[in-house]
Amino acid sequence: MTPQILQLNPILIPAVNEELAARYQVHKYFEIEDQGAFLQQHGASIEASSLAVTPGSPARFWNNCRR
Repeated sequence: MTPQILQLNPILIPAVNEELAARYQVHKYFEIEDQGAFLQQHGASIEASSLAVTPGSPARFWNNCRR
């Protein structure tokens, strides 16, 4: 199974997007209409984010992701 990652923000370098897509199943969080429902349904299968998450990030993000 291909590892799943959550891309939190757009990446403006096409080569980076291409490399991520070649290695992972990328979920573009910023394009998801109902982010809360997505995290409830898929959060446990997300293995990493493609961007550093700061202490100010929404608790719902971390509460629904794999530990």
